[in-house]
Amino acid sequence: MKILWVSAAIMATAFEARAASFDCAKASTAVEKLICSDAKLSELDTRLAQAYRQALATPAVAQRVKPDQRRWLAERNKCTDVACLTTAYQKRLADLAAPASAKPAARPDREPSFTAAPFISPRIINELSTWLSDHGDQIVAINLTDAQDSNRYFGDVDAKRDGAGTYVSFRTPGDTPGEPDAEFGYTHVGRTASGIDVLRTRESGGGSGVFEDLLLVKLERSETGGELKSTAGKTETFTFKKPRLLIRKLGAIGLGDRWNGNIKITGDQIAIGKDRGPLSDVEPSKARVIKIDPAP
Repeated sequence: MKILWVSAAIMATAFEARAASFDCAKASTAVEKLICSDAKLSELDTRLAQAYRQALATPAVAQRVKPDQRRWLAERNKCTDVACLTTAYQKRLADLAAPASAKPAARPDREPSFTAAPFISPRIINELSTWLSDHGDQIVAINLTDAQDSNRYFGDVDAKRDGAGTYVSFRTPGDTPGEPDAEFGYTHVGRTASGIDVLRTRESGGGSGVFEDLLLVKLERSETGGELKSTAGKTETFTFKKPRLLIRKLGAIGLGDRWNGNIKITGDQIAIGKDRGPLSDVEPSKARVIKIDPAP
């Protein structure tokens, strides 16, 4: 009986040595199972969870490490073996251990942009776009200050040069194996004299169709953001003085499936050239000029 008791104790100790920062009994993904199956990985996972909690205790540091942690998790989950996971954890631990002075500071002077990194998330632009099956504008404004880097609009983004601009896009995996990815992206065409940003958007559901539009938006600063503040006693005050940057949708101009032509902005006019795309013979189009009048 004594030998059996010792064996049970050894087994319990071994299990505890492999305990990760989460309940291994509930491990469901391949990465979680790999972590729980390796004592070193389990230890690294526990150490990382502790380091991350310590980083979150400092508000200025937390603002930076939260989006970094989400990006790291997305990359970590691509690992398929212990070696890859070990490297990922060691690198992340080193990043969290580095002094704050070695890290990029909060970047109030580097707001998201249509033309340079950090780019405005294409997921936010997609939210402003109306579905092909619908009409009108369901969503007309988004608080860019809080939306950018939020969980709702977080995800891998691809940015590549596209003619005179940069095409910023994201992909959504198909629902079934072998089904092509869906894609949405935008290119900044330019800004009108009245301050309207013109975006050329492209949307594909995974089939052959690539539906293009011009999306007209405007960036607006305001100090009307809602914020709850505590005052004396039990009274709290809800103020509307929080600074924020809004992106407001003004409208959209349809271009068509796989449209290919020139677009030029002069003052408050948008010149749209003739379609030279693969469907131009089936659905021929003429060159046209859109005048912004009156400018909002």
